[in-house]
Amino acid sequence: MHTLDAGGTCFTHNSSFHRLLTALGYDAWLVGFSENHMGIAVQLPEGLHYVDVGVGAPVFSPIPLPAGGEQVYCGTGIRIQDGKFQHLAQGSVTLEWEMYPDRKLTLADFTEIIKKQNTPGQTFFMQTLRFQLWQPDLGRSISLVNNTLTQRFEDGSSQQEKLASVPEIKQALAEEFRLPRLPVEEAAEVLESLGIDIFAPQKT
Repeated sequence: MHTLDAGGTCFTHNSSFHRLLTALGYDAWLVGFSENHMGIAVQLPEGLHYVDVGVGAPVFSPIPLPAGGEQVYCGTGIRIQDGKFQHLAQGSVTLEWEMYPDRKLTLADFTEIIKKQNTPGQTFFMQTLRFQLWQPDLGRSISLVNNTLTQRFEDGSSQQEKLASVPEIKQALAEEFRLPRLPVEEAAEVLESLGIDIFAPQKT
């Protein structure tokens, strides 16, 4: 991961963050959902909290459980309410999952899901080039989905740009995301072998 500037899915990020938390002495465990997602529950002095560094929304601070709460930034966020996990975009709920923070799971409990998630073409995240960066210091978030580069700002406005080539994608990743070593060509070739054109118009 470090050699290639690589990121990953919720399983990559949250399992790594969970290892860090436990190494630092926190009482933390992995959380499962009704859909393919992994989160983290951590027992803090003030009570049980939820943390997540692998969801397509900014969770900048722990969310108390079971009370829940909402965190939104640049129009995107999550809400935990009545045992449900909701993803929010521009004021609307875009997905809703059941969450099970009382079930103390380990990485082994996610083995089959992770295997499927890492099979090209089998799941949502293995059918696109996808990058997301939250920059509170700049008052924006920036995302790249295939060849569409989007900036979203705190005031609700956004800017979108279509990139015309793999070199342009590599340049955007190097300059905007500070990820100059990603194997973009190889990823594009794998997707092409699956019949996926990253420059095709996106379906709405």
